[in-house]
Amino acid sequence: MTVCTSTCCHCATCSFCLVFLCHPFLRILLFALITLQKKVRLKLGEAYFDCTEEYATEFCERRQAKFSVELASLTSEEAAIMDRQKDLKAALYGRFGKAINLEE
Repeated sequence: MTVCTSTCCHCATCSFCLVFLCHPFLRILLFALITLQKKVRLKLGEAYFDCTEEYATEFCERRQAKFSVELASLTSEEAAIMDRQKDLKAALYGRFGKAINLEE
């Protein structure tokens, strides 16, 4: 009995592959075993989840896009707050002069 060394397992030259080609359930089982080898661990908080590499990549890309949008929103909010702070400091220094110190 020769064993196929190819990763596709559809060579139909060895008895191992012939068995899987004849039995659809065994082909599904083989496919499941092959996909299990491509599992990665995805860390969410303190927990790890087993998932496919493709799902983990898509998940990370979606999260990165979400955080990029959130970061852009927070950056623009920070700029608005800093402008308001600058205006308030100018108004307070105009009213009280050197009697107050608003610098850190």
